[in-house]
Amino acid sequence: MLADAGHKVTVVGLEPQFIAYWRGPQISVSQEGKIKVWRLRVPSWPIGFRFFERVHYRLLAKKLKKRGLFSSSNPELIHAHSIYPGLLFAAALRSESDSEVPMLLTEHRPSSIKRPTSGFRGRAIKQAVQECAQHIVVSTPFAKILKSHWDSNDWAVIGLPVPDKFFSQKHYENPEPVILHVSSLDENKAPSDLLKAAKQLASSGQKFRLRIVGGAPELIDSLKQQSIELGIENITEFVGKVSREQIPEEMASADLFVLPSITEAGGTVLSEAQAAGTPVVATKTWAGEYSVLPETGRLAEISNPDSLAKALEEVLSGIKTGHYQREVIRKTAETRFSEKAFVKQHENVYQKALELTKKEDPR
Repeated sequence: MLADAGHKVTVVGLEPQFIAYWRGPQISVSQEGKIKVWRLRVPSWPIGFRFFERVHYRLLAKKLKKRGLFSSSNPELIHAHSIYPGLLFAAALRSESDSEVPMLLTEHRPSSIKRPTSGFRGRAIKQAVQECAQHIVVSTPFAKILKSHWDSNDWAVIGLPVPDKFFSQKHYENPEPVILHVSSLDENKAPSDLLKAAKQLASSGQKFRLRIVGGAPELIDSLKQQSIELGIENITEFVGKVSREQIPEEMASADLFVLPSITEAGGTVLSEAQAAGTPVVATKTWAGEYSVLPETGRLAEISNPDSLAKALEEVLSGIKTGHYQREVIRKTAETRFSEKAFVKQHENVYQKALELTKKEDPR
Protein backbone atom coordinates (compact mmCIF):
# COMPACT_ATOMS: atom_id res chain seq x y z
CA MET A 1 0.00 0.00 0.00
CA LEU A 2 2.77 2.44 0.88
CA ALA A 3 4.64 1.53 -2.28
CA ASP A 4 1.48 1.99 -4.35
CA ALA A 5 1.11 5.45 -2.79
CA GLY A 6 4.48 6.44 -4.24
CA HIS A 7 6.83 5.64 -1.35
CA LYS A 8 10.03 3.70 -1.94
CA VAL A 9 9.84 0.63 0.28
CA THR A 10 12.48 -2.01 1.00
CA VAL A 11 11.59 -4.95 3.25
CA VAL A 12 14.04 -7.00 5.30
CA GLY A 13 12.35 -10.25 6.31
CA LEU A 14 13.86 -12.22 9.19
CA GLU A 15 13.43 -15.94 9.77
CA PRO A 16 14.51 -16.85 13.34
CA GLN A 17 16.14 -20.26 13.61
CA PHE A 18 17.44 -22.00 16.71
CA ILE A 19 21.21 -21.56 16.86
CA ALA A 20 21.90 -25.33 16.78
CA TYR A 21 20.28 -25.56 13.34
CA TRP A 22 21.43 -22.22 11.97
CA ARG A 23 23.69 -22.57 8.92
CA GLY A 24 24.35 -18.95 8.09
CA PRO A 25 22.03 -16.12 6.99
CA GLN A 26 21.38 -17.52 3.48
CA ILE A 27 20.60 -14.03 2.20
CA SER A 28 18.29 -13.75 -0.80
CA VAL A 29 17.03 -10.68 -2.67
CA SER A 30 13.94 -10.43 -4.86
CA GLN A 31 11.86 -7.74 -6.51
CA GLU A 32 8.19 -8.26 -5.63
CA GLY A 33 6.17 -5.70 -7.51
CA LYS A 34 7.36 -2.27 -6.42
CA ILE A 35 9.08 -3.64 -3.30
CA LYS A 36 12.60 -5.02 -3.00
CA VAL A 37 12.64 -7.83 -0.43
CA TRP A 38 15.73 -9.05 1.40
CA ARG A 39 15.36 -12.31 3.29
CA LEU A 40 17.75 -13.87 5.74
CA ARG A 41 17.86 -16.34 8.59
CA VAL A 42 18.90 -15.12 12.02
CA PRO A 43 19.92 -17.33 14.94
CA SER A 44 17.71 -17.55 18.01
CA TRP A 45 20.01 -17.55 21.01
CA PRO A 46 19.22 -19.59 24.16
CA ILE A 47 19.19 -18.06 27.64
CA GLY A 48 22.73 -17.55 28.82
CA PHE A 49 24.06 -16.71 25.36
CA ARG A 50 21.84 -13.77 24.40
CA PHE A 51 24.62 -11.23 24.96
CA PHE A 52 25.85 -12.44 21.53
CA GLU A 53 22.59 -11.36 19.90
CA ARG A 54 23.17 -7.65 19.35
CA VAL A 55 26.80 -8.20 18.31
CA HIS A 56 25.72 -10.80 15.77
CA TYR A 57 22.93 -8.57 14.46
CA ARG A 58 25.52 -5.84 13.88
CA LEU A 59 27.65 -8.28 11.88
CA LEU A 60 24.65 -9.32 9.79
CA ALA A 61 23.70 -5.68 9.25
CA LYS A 62 27.23 -4.96 8.01
CA LYS A 63 26.92 -7.91 5.64
CA LEU A 64 23.64 -6.60 4.24
CA LYS A 65 25.18 -3.18 3.75
CA LYS A 66 28.14 -4.72 1.97
CA ARG A 67 25.72 -6.65 -0.26
CA GLY A 68 24.10 -3.35 -1.26
CA LEU A 69 21.12 -2.84 1.04
CA PHE A 70 21.83 0.90 1.15
CA SER A 71 23.43 1.12 -2.31
CA SER A 72 20.79 3.25 -4.05
CA SER A 73 20.21 5.66 -1.15
CA ASN A 74 20.38 5.90 2.61
CA PRO A 75 16.99 5.16 4.21
CA GLU A 76 14.99 8.10 5.58
CA LEU A 77 13.19 5.86 8.06
CA ILE A 78 13.62 2.38 9.51
CA HIS A 79 10.34 0.80 10.58
CA ALA A 80 10.48 -2.36 12.72
CA HIS A 81 7.47 -4.66 12.93
CA SER A 82 7.31 -6.49 16.27
CA ILE A 83 9.81 -6.20 19.08
CA TYR A 84 11.31 -9.63 18.48
CA PRO A 85 13.27 -10.07 16.38
CA GLY A 86 12.54 -6.96 14.33
CA LEU A 87 13.42 -4.13 16.70
CA LEU A 88 16.95 -5.11 17.72
CA PHE A 89 17.78 -5.91 14.10
CA ALA A 90 16.37 -2.53 13.02
CA ALA A 91 18.63 -0.89 15.60
CA ALA A 92 21.59 -2.75 14.08
CA LEU A 93 20.63 -1.56 10.59
CA ARG A 94 20.32 2.00 11.82
CA SER A 95 23.83 1.84 13.25
CA GLU A 96 25.09 0.91 9.76
CA SER A 97 23.32 3.78 7.98
CA ASP A 98 25.32 6.85 7.05
CA SER A 99 23.11 9.32 8.94
CA GLU A 100 20.90 9.53 12.04
CA VAL A 101 17.83 7.73 10.74
CA PRO A 102 14.64 7.79 12.82
CA MET A 103 13.47 4.36 13.89
CA LEU A 104 9.81 3.41 14.34
CA LEU A 105 8.13 0.38 15.86
CA THR A 106 4.79 -1.28 15.18
CA GLU A 107 3.82 -3.98 17.67
CA HIS A 108 1.18 -6.58 16.83
CA ARG A 109 1.87 -9.29 19.39
CA PRO A 110 0.42 -9.31 22.92
CA SER A 111 3.37 -11.55 23.90
CA SER A 112 5.62 -8.48 23.83
CA ILE A 113 4.25 -7.31 27.19
CA LYS A 114 5.40 -10.58 28.75
CA ARG A 115 9.00 -9.93 27.83
CA PRO A 116 11.16 -8.85 30.79
CA THR A 117 12.52 -5.31 30.89
CA SER A 118 15.47 -6.30 33.07
CA GLY A 119 18.49 -8.43 32.35
CA PHE A 120 20.92 -7.93 29.46
CA ARG A 121 18.44 -8.54 26.67
CA GLY A 122 15.48 -6.91 28.42
CA ARG A 123 17.41 -3.69 28.97
CA ALA A 124 18.60 -3.70 25.35
CA ILE A 125 15.03 -4.07 24.06
CA LYS A 126 13.72 -1.41 26.44
CA GLN A 127 16.42 1.00 25.30
CA ALA A 128 15.58 0.32 21.65
CA VAL A 129 11.86 0.87 22.29
CA GLN A 130 12.59 4.17 24.02
CA GLU A 131 14.89 5.28 21.19
CA CYS A 132 12.11 4.90 18.61
CA ALA A 133 10.90 8.24 17.28
CA GLN A 134 7.33 6.92 16.97
CA HIS A 135 5.41 3.87 18.14
CA ILE A 136 2.40 2.29 16.45
CA VAL A 137 -0.09 -0.30 17.68
CA VAL A 138 -3.41 -1.74 16.50
CA SER A 139 -5.72 -0.85 19.42
CA THR A 140 -6.02 1.80 22.13
CA PRO A 141 -6.06 -0.55 25.19
CA PHE A 142 -2.95 -2.32 23.86
CA ALA A 143 -1.25 1.09 23.42
CA LYS A 144 -1.73 2.00 27.08
CA ILE A 145 -0.29 -1.32 28.29
CA LEU A 146 2.73 -1.14 25.97
CA LYS A 147 3.50 2.42 27.08
CA SER A 148 3.44 1.36 30.72
CA HIS A 149 5.41 -1.86 30.22
CA TRP A 150 8.25 -0.30 28.22
CA ASP A 151 8.13 3.13 29.92
CA SER A 152 7.96 4.72 26.49
CA ASN A 153 6.30 7.68 24.81
CA ASP A 154 2.70 7.46 23.58
CA TRP A 155 1.77 4.88 20.97
CA ALA A 156 -0.19 5.96 17.89
CA VAL A 157 -3.14 3.69 17.09
CA ILE A 158 -3.56 2.62 13.46
CA GLY A 159 -6.09 -0.11 12.76
CA LEU A 160 -5.23 -2.97 10.45
CA PRO A 161 -6.21 -2.09 6.85
CA VAL A 162 -9.13 -3.61 4.99
CA PRO A 163 -8.87 -4.25 1.22
CA ASP A 164 -10.99 -1.93 -0.92
CA LYS A 165 -13.16 -4.78 -2.23
CA PHE A 166 -14.89 -5.09 1.17
CA PHE A 167 -16.25 -1.55 0.82
CA SER A 168 -17.88 -2.19 -2.57
CA GLN A 169 -19.95 -5.27 -1.65
CA LYS A 170 -23.76 -5.11 -1.90
CA HIS A 171 -26.13 -6.38 0.78
CA TYR A 172 -29.35 -8.17 -0.11
CA GLU A 173 -32.20 -8.65 2.34
CA ASN A 174 -32.45 -12.06 4.01
CA PRO A 175 -35.78 -13.74 4.86
CA GLU A 176 -34.56 -13.85 8.47
CA PRO A 177 -31.59 -11.98 9.99
CA VAL A 178 -28.30 -13.80 9.45
CA ILE A 179 -25.75 -13.71 12.28
CA LEU A 180 -22.29 -14.47 10.90
CA HIS A 181 -19.18 -15.71 12.66
CA VAL A 182 -15.88 -16.22 10.82
CA SER A 183 -12.85 -17.69 12.59
CA SER A 184 -10.64 -20.73 13.08
CA LEU A 185 -13.14 -21.91 15.75
CA ASP A 186 -10.40 -22.55 18.30
CA GLU A 187 -11.11 -22.10 22.00
CA ASN A 188 -9.90 -18.50 22.01
CA LYS A 189 -12.62 -17.57 19.52
CA ALA A 190 -15.20 -19.00 21.98
CA PRO A 191 -17.59 -20.60 19.46
CA SER A 192 -19.13 -22.61 22.29
CA ASP A 193 -20.16 -19.36 24.01
CA LEU A 194 -21.70 -18.22 20.74
CA LEU A 195 -23.86 -21.35 20.50
CA LYS A 196 -25.01 -20.91 24.09
CA ALA A 197 -25.89 -17.28 23.40
CA ALA A 198 -27.73 -18.32 20.23
CA LYS A 199 -29.77 -20.78 22.29
CA GLN A 200 -30.82 -17.98 24.65
CA LEU A 201 -31.64 -15.72 21.74
CA ALA A 202 -33.81 -18.35 20.07
CA SER A 203 -35.56 -19.15 23.35
CA SER A 204 -36.54 -15.47 23.68
CA GLY A 205 -38.49 -15.74 20.42
CA GLN A 206 -35.94 -13.93 18.22
CA LYS A 207 -35.95 -15.16 14.62
CA PHE A 208 -32.52 -15.52 13.00
CA ARG A 209 -30.09 -17.90 11.36
CA LEU A 210 -26.55 -18.48 12.62
CA ARG A 211 -23.89 -18.94 9.92
CA ILE A 212 -20.48 -20.15 11.07
CA VAL A 213 -17.57 -20.00 8.61
CA GLY A 214 -14.12 -21.55 9.11
CA GLY A 215 -12.63 -24.19 11.34
CA ALA A 216 -11.10 -27.65 11.01
CA PRO A 217 -13.51 -30.60 10.45
CA GLU A 218 -12.96 -32.02 13.95
CA LEU A 219 -13.83 -28.69 15.57
CA ILE A 220 -16.92 -28.36 13.41
CA ASP A 221 -18.08 -31.88 14.34
CA SER A 222 -17.79 -31.05 18.05
CA LEU A 223 -19.72 -27.79 17.64
CA LYS A 224 -22.37 -29.49 15.53
CA GLN A 225 -22.93 -31.93 18.38
CA GLN A 226 -23.24 -29.04 20.83
CA SER A 227 -25.80 -27.34 18.57
CA ILE A 228 -27.85 -30.55 18.57
CA GLU A 229 -27.68 -30.77 22.36
CA LEU A 230 -28.82 -27.14 22.59
CA GLY A 231 -31.64 -27.73 20.12
CA ILE A 232 -30.49 -25.06 17.64
CA GLU A 233 -29.19 -27.31 14.86
CA ASN A 234 -32.04 -26.26 12.55
CA ILE A 235 -31.02 -22.59 12.65
CA THR A 236 -27.24 -23.14 12.66
CA GLU A 237 -25.20 -23.65 9.49
CA PHE A 238 -21.57 -24.76 9.57
CA VAL A 239 -19.99 -23.73 6.27
CA GLY A 240 -16.42 -24.81 6.95
CA LYS A 241 -13.40 -23.16 5.42
CA VAL A 242 -13.87 -20.85 2.45
CA SER A 243 -11.37 -19.05 0.24
CA ARG A 244 -10.16 -15.59 1.21
CA GLU A 245 -11.86 -14.25 -1.92
CA GLN A 246 -15.26 -15.30 -0.56
CA ILE A 247 -14.99 -13.42 2.74
CA PRO A 248 -16.09 -9.97 1.44
CA GLU A 249 -19.33 -11.47 0.11
CA GLU A 250 -19.89 -13.37 3.36
CA MET A 251 -19.48 -10.17 5.37
CA ALA A 252 -21.82 -8.18 3.15
CA SER A 253 -24.48 -10.91 3.04
CA ALA A 254 -24.81 -11.01 6.84
CA ASP A 255 -27.09 -8.78 8.90
CA LEU A 256 -24.83 -8.98 11.96
CA PHE A 257 -21.26 -10.15 12.58
CA VAL A 258 -20.15 -11.55 15.95
CA LEU A 259 -16.68 -12.21 17.40
CA PRO A 260 -16.83 -13.51 21.01
CA SER A 261 -13.06 -13.96 21.47
CA ILE A 262 -11.34 -14.35 24.82
CA THR A 263 -8.29 -12.38 23.64
CA GLU A 264 -7.96 -10.35 20.44
CA ALA A 265 -5.30 -7.74 19.68
CA GLY A 266 -6.17 -6.70 16.11
CA GLY A 267 -9.48 -8.27 15.18
CA THR A 268 -9.26 -7.70 11.44
CA VAL A 269 -12.59 -9.44 10.84
CA LEU A 270 -14.36 -6.75 12.89
CA SER A 271 -12.99 -4.09 10.55
CA GLU A 272 -13.86 -6.16 7.48
CA ALA A 273 -17.46 -6.60 8.60
CA GLN A 274 -17.89 -2.87 9.18
CA ALA A 275 -16.28 -2.12 5.82
CA ALA A 276 -19.08 -4.18 4.27
CA GLY A 277 -21.62 -2.13 6.25
CA THR A 278 -22.45 -4.92 8.70
CA PRO A 279 -22.99 -4.07 12.39
CA VAL A 280 -20.90 -6.07 14.86
CA VAL A 281 -20.98 -7.59 18.31
CA ALA A 282 -17.63 -8.28 19.97
CA THR A 283 -16.35 -9.04 23.43
CA LYS A 284 -14.40 -6.49 25.44
CA THR A 285 -11.00 -7.50 24.12
CA TRP A 286 -8.42 -4.91 23.04
CA ALA A 287 -9.66 -5.25 19.47
CA GLY A 288 -13.31 -5.12 20.44
CA GLU A 289 -12.96 -1.99 22.57
CA TYR A 290 -11.06 -0.21 19.79
CA SER A 291 -13.07 -1.37 16.80
CA VAL A 292 -16.69 -1.20 17.96
CA LEU A 293 -18.34 2.23 18.20
CA PRO A 294 -21.88 3.00 19.44
CA GLU A 295 -23.05 3.54 15.87
CA THR A 296 -21.46 0.31 14.60
CA GLY A 297 -22.35 -2.30 17.23
CA ARG A 298 -22.24 -3.48 20.83
CA LEU A 299 -19.73 -5.00 23.24
CA ALA A 300 -20.29 -8.00 25.50
CA GLU A 301 -18.41 -9.32 28.50
CA ILE A 302 -15.73 -11.93 27.79
CA SER A 303 -16.69 -15.60 28.39
CA ASN A 304 -20.25 -14.60 29.24
CA PRO A 305 -22.96 -16.12 26.98
CA ASP A 306 -25.69 -14.17 28.83
CA SER A 307 -24.00 -10.85 28.04
CA LEU A 308 -23.34 -11.98 24.48
CA ALA A 309 -27.00 -12.92 23.95
CA LYS A 310 -28.09 -9.53 25.27
CA ALA A 311 -25.71 -7.66 22.95
CA LEU A 312 -26.91 -9.70 19.95
CA GLU A 313 -30.52 -8.97 20.81
CA GLU A 314 -29.83 -5.25 21.20
CA VAL A 315 -28.18 -5.02 17.79
CA LEU A 316 -30.89 -7.07 16.06
CA SER A 317 -33.50 -4.77 17.62
CA GLY A 318 -31.45 -1.74 16.58
CA ILE A 319 -31.37 -2.97 13.00
CA LYS A 320 -35.16 -3.18 12.97
CA THR A 321 -35.58 0.35 14.35
CA GLY A 322 -33.03 1.82 11.93
CA HIS A 323 -30.41 2.63 14.58
CA TYR A 324 -27.74 0.76 12.60
CA GLN A 325 -27.47 2.11 9.06
CA ARG A 326 -25.23 0.09 6.76
CA GLU A 327 -24.03 3.11 4.81
CA VAL A 328 -23.13 4.98 8.01
CA ILE A 329 -21.19 1.95 9.26
CA ARG A 330 -19.41 1.62 5.93
CA LYS A 331 -18.42 5.30 5.78
CA THR A 332 -17.21 5.21 9.40
CA ALA A 333 -15.08 2.18 8.57
CA GLU A 334 -13.69 3.94 5.51
CA THR A 335 -12.29 6.76 7.64
CA ARG A 336 -10.71 4.28 10.06
CA PHE A 337 -9.80 1.06 8.24
CA SER A 338 -9.51 1.72 4.50
CA GLU A 339 -6.21 1.34 2.66
CA LYS A 340 -6.28 5.08 1.96
CA ALA A 341 -6.71 5.86 5.67
CA PHE A 342 -3.94 3.37 6.56
CA VAL A 343 -1.48 5.07 4.20
CA LYS A 344 -2.42 8.58 5.35
CA GLN A 345 -2.08 7.68 9.02
CA HIS A 346 1.37 6.20 8.41
CA GLU A 347 2.44 9.23 6.41
CA ASN A 348 1.46 11.44 9.34
CA VAL A 349 3.43 9.31 11.79
CA TYR A 350 6.45 9.22 9.48
CA GLN A 351 6.37 13.00 9.12
CA LYS A 352 6.29 13.40 12.90
CA ALA A 353 9.28 11.07 13.25
CA LEU A 354 11.29 13.04 10.69
CA GLU A 355 10.42 16.38 12.30
CA LEU A 356 11.30 15.06 15.77
CA THR A 357 14.67 13.80 14.55
CA LYS A 358 15.47 17.16 12.94
CA LYS A 359 14.74 18.97 16.21
CA GLU A 360 17.04 16.62 18.12
CA ASP A 361 19.79 16.91 15.48
CA PRO A 362 19.60 20.43 13.93
CA ARG A 363 22.73 20.02 11.80
